[in-house]
Amino acid sequence: YYYCVVSAEDAVPVYSIISTVTVTERELQVDVSSGYEYTYQGIIIQEDGNYRISMITPGATTGHSIMIAPGVTAELTLDGVSMDKSGVNLSPMVLEAGAEVTLILEGENALIADAKGGAIEGVNDVSTAGIAVPEGSALTISAQSSGSLNACGGPYGAGIGGHILSEVDFMD
Repeated sequence: YYYCVVSAEDAVPVYSIISTVTVTERELQVDVSSGYEYTYQGIIIQEDGNYRISMITPGATTGHSIMIAPGVTAELTLDGVSMDKSGVNLSPMVLEAGAEVTLILEGENALIADAKGGAIEGVNDVSTAGIAVPEGSALTISAQSSGSLNACGGPYGAGIGGHILSEVDFMD
């Protein structure tokens, strides 16, 4: 399967031998017009800034993700966001190395990772975190938050943090 996003302004005749094309609709909305990209996988925040993300259809759940690019510093408000990546071995939110995020929660938010378990490079039953925060990145949940967060990792993944194969450096 191939995924693509098509808008009316991008429309051109397409000839293909691909048997199945799935057009992915945007399920998450962002309150700014730049600094991010919406791909078939979800939102990639590429520039420092303040972002508010909510569901286009309140109460719906999406299989899309939010990724914060390496080195980006962002204040991110989640307002009633529900993401479920069960069965695909991916985290709903990923901070890349060097990313720093201050998270503000409004409404009820749920970030559910691979609750069914999956495989990473041939290792069975290794799953991801609800919010993946690898070494070298930082996540702060703001005291300004008025909402809640259910961050659920898979059987061997943290709600917030890493998974069983993550490298952990315990400080003395």
